[in-house]
Amino acid sequence: MKDIATNILVYLTLSVGIIRQQAGARTRNRRHYLAAERHYSAVLVLKPHNTYAKRARGLLRWRELNDPEGAIEDFLDLRQSDPNYHDGLFYEGMARVELGQYAEAASLFRQFIEVAPKSKWAHSATLQLQSLNAILGDIPKQLPPSAHDSQD
Repeated sequence: MKDIATNILVYLTLSVGIIRQQAGARTRNRRHYLAAERHYSAVLVLKPHNTYAKRARGLLRWRELNDPEGAIEDFLDLRQSDPNYHDGLFYEGMARVELGQYAEAASLFRQFIEVAPKSKWAHSATLQLQSLNAILGDIPKQLPPSAHDSQD
C-alpha cells in the first residue's frame, strides 16, 4: 500500500512541477521555475532514480535558472544511472560552455557525436565543437573523423 501511495504522490508532485514549468514558460516569471525545481527535487526525494524528474530539473537549471553547476550534477547522475542516456553528454557540454569549461565541453560534444551521430542534437553538437575548437586553437585534433567528412 505504501508503494501505491508513494507512486501517486510522485505522479502528482511531478505533474505540479510540469504545470509550474509551463507557467514559467508562458509568463517568464522566475518564481514558477523555482517552484518547478522544488517539485522535481521533491520527486527525487521520494524516488531518487526518477529519470524524468532528474532530466527535467537539469534542463530547468541549465536553461531557465542560470544554475549550470546544478544542471551538470543532474546530467552526470543521469549518465551514471543510465550509460545509454547520450543526450546528457550534449546537455552537460552546453552547461560547461556557460561555465567557460571549454576543453571539458569539447570532450563531451566529441563523445556525443561519436555515440549518437543520428541524434537530433548531433548537428548542433558539431557546430558547438567547431566553435570550441576555434577557441581552443586545436580544430583538426578535436573533431572526430565523421565531422571532417561533413565539412567538405
